[in-house]
Amino acid sequence: MEVAGGWRSQMLLLLFLCFAALQEPLEEKEECIVEGQNITFGCGYNFGKYFRAIKAWQRLGASGPFETLAQTMNNNGEPSFIQVGRYLLEDDPPNSMLKVTILELQREDAGLYQCVIYRPPQVVDILYRPIRLKTCNEFPVYALILVCGLLLFKIVVFSLLLLLLRKARVTGDVAPLTPSFHPEDNGKQ
Repeated sequence: MEVAGGWRSQMLLLLFLCFAALQEPLEEKEECIVEGQNITFGCGYNFGKYFRAIKAWQRLGASGPFETLAQTMNNNGEPSFIQVGRYLLEDDPPNSMLKVTILELQREDAGLYQCVIYRPPQVVDILYRPIRLKTCNEFPVYALILVCGLLLFKIVVFSLLLLLLRKARVTGDVAPLTPSFHPEDNGKQ
């Protein structure tokens, strides 16, 4: 009886793994970038599996496949730091983290990136979900419309208020703003 129970649990595990393999690829993480600023990403990894592996930062190329922009050089499990152009890679195996920094972001940096375990020509292992960088240095149109709408609303309300006050003063419907004192009212309150 125990053999049948063990067989069932193995089949369920196999079924679960098959469904997991058929799932959609990792969702992208979107980040807004501002020209001239730096941006840093942390890509965690499994220490036991990847601490000695070469890690890389890749970008989806215009022709389709991902292109390697920078990669760590040592595979001895020691912390390492490398800079290739505006890309900084810091591999910190004791903390199981690859930190990637892009210096002085430019509009052309917008695109899809990923942290990977680098083992060409084999298929790479993606360390973190793909990251999509988008430029966001323009003032959003909806925010501009909102600001203009609020300003216009204030102008209309203020103008109507002034118009009503002026009309009321001309017709004499407005009580004076300063309190008046009448001697006959003294002591009647």
